Amino acid sequence: MFFQLVKTANISMLKESWNFDIPIPNKEIEVFDTQDSINGDGQSYFIQGFSEKNFKKVFNLKGGIVVSKDNINEIEKYIDKFKRDSVNINKSNKNKIEEDFKKYKLEVKKDDKYIYKRNYENYVVLIIKKDEQKLYSLIWNQ
Repeated sequence: MFFQLVKTANISMLKESWNFDIPIPNKEIEVFDTQDSINGDGQSYFIQGFSEKNFKKVFNLKGGIVVSKDNINEIEKYIDKFKRDSVNINKSNKNKIEEDFKKYKLEVKKDDKYIYKRNYENYVVLIIKKDEQKLYSLIWNQ
């Protein structure tokens, strides 16, 4: 029951805050989540796995851009910025966050898809990994 609530909470947050209509995953790893304040400030990194049917919905999310040699460097910059800023703003958890990024390494490849959305200081980076049938979500709320 608890696992279902976590999965639903992250899906709800992506829907309410960013207008992404994502089906409930089969599996989810919450790599880290520092969003524990009342106003929702913090950072989240989670990975979700889907059934084949539901992954098709994720892969076809509105706004998804296919990763190519022309845009891969831009996407990697978004990911590196999120990593760097997450470590810098969470100095007391710096070592744990760095370990989490190493353990759950995110490597973008051609033919994956990505979505980057920004709203003032807040942003979200979604990486849709076709070969893994997974969605990697990096969320920054300030």
